[in-house]
Amino acid sequence: MNSVQRPNPILVAFACLAAVSLGCIDATIGESPEANDRLAPQSAGTSGRAGATGSSTDPSGTAGTGATGVGASGSAGTGNGNVVGASGATGTGGAPGVGAGAAAGTAGSVGSGKAGAGGASGAGAGAGGAGVAGAGVAGAGVAGAGGSSVFVPDAGGMAGATVDSGGQVATDAGTGTSNTAWRPFSAASPWNTPIASNAKLAPDSAALISDFATSSQWPFMTVNIETYSVPVYFVDATTPLQTVKATTVGGLGFDQGSAQVPIPAGAQPAAGTDQHLAIVNKQTNQEWGMWAAANSSSGWTCAVCATADLTGLGARPPTQNPPWWMGHGARACGFPLIAGLITVDEMRAGSIEHALAIAYPHIRSRYYVEPASTAQPTTDQAIGTRGVPCGGRMQLDPSLNLDQMGLSASGKIIARALQKYGAFVADFSGAMSLYADASPAAQAAWKGGLLTTYEIKDVIGLGKFRVLEMGTLYDNAN
Repeated sequence: MNSVQRPNPILVAFACLAAVSLGCIDATIGESPEANDRLAPQSAGTSGRAGATGSSTDPSGTAGTGATGVGASGSAGTGNGNVVGASGATGTGGAPGVGAGAAAGTAGSVGSGKAGAGGASGAGAGAGGAGVAGAGVAGAGVAGAGGSSVFVPDAGGMAGATVDSGGQVATDAGTGTSNTAWRPFSAASPWNTPIASNAKLAPDSAALISDFATSSQWPFMTVNIETYSVPVYFVDATTPLQTVKATTVGGLGFDQGSAQVPIPAGAQPAAGTDQHLAIVNKQTNQEWGMWAAANSSSGWTCAVCATADLTGLGARPPTQNPPWWMGHGARACGFPLIAGLITVDEMRAGSIEHALAIAYPHIRSRYYVEPASTAQPTTDQAIGTRGVPCGGRMQLDPSLNLDQMGLSASGKIIARALQKYGAFVADFSGAMSLYADASPAAQAAWKGGLLTTYEIKDVIGLGKFRVLEMGTLYDNAN
């Protein structure tokens, strides 16, 4: 049974304020699961250390002549008949990688049968990266795209993702794939940490999932890609600054009542009453997240808004910790908006290397567990005596063979992420909802055939999820 952290007395005074600021009440019932997100819906191993670029490859996949390279990760190859490890892996004509001032590292094992670009699949198709220079430690072979979709964790149950600083390209060696898509937060972030193979379940997991599966009149999983999702606009130092006023709760960066935010011309919040808007600067690793964002003749406003450090953990301090406003963000559960969001780049890369954000009608109100930092206010559907609270982690049964489920290619990418990383309860919704980037550029990609709202509808049964063991239960008294 979870221990309960009692509310800080100051939070009781803000209970009504939080209930308003985090909304979650909308009398308008939509006609589809994505129409109204608030009430009605709307492989294994660690890569070798990267070294200097090795020999070049020609279109046939054979090596260039004689160049050497220090040990590197065995990323997807470029050959038609074989796959040559990039960043220092040598082809057949190259000399082996040499450790700096030491013996050559042991070559990594072969890839797991994934095909290189144009290459044949099967064991041995991908060459492993060279070992760590001078240490003689073998680098695990990282295979190319197109292999098995069943996630197999290593002996410790944790995939060996290489450590990256927040906001950098994430290379995942645990699944045997290399994902070049940008992802926020550090490798230590709970969003970027794979679930252990021996992870404990919540004692009442079966009951929680039974309630989850029957909590909506739309008993299937949807992906919000337009209405009630999060449009992300990427900016840089040249983007003009706009004054944005916080009208209800100003979190980090907005605690003085307003902030200077780089907002590109034409930026619009998401359709629907939540009106989420995320502004992200990859160069400074910063997010400006807004709920109920609006742009009028008097300028930009947002009801609840906060910045987030994208090199950090992707979690805020609990609202029980003073100052209380540091725990608030544009999500009901306090998370940054970019956290758990499905992006175009990672769908095109073929894998999502982080946990997803999930919402549903019977989210437990009043209480939360870390990594959430605040709780969903009580409504007629979200009450304090049932459901998974903010911050609870759900996982698709990792024993399912995704290749035998009839999933589309995009559906399989999402399902694999739900097996490997799971999903954190992040918000309230009238349906069982995941979230994808809803910016105009992203919507063009989704509508071009990359992803639909009903990509996994009726293919992944809601009863196939489970709830992981939770830590200290915080009482927000709301």
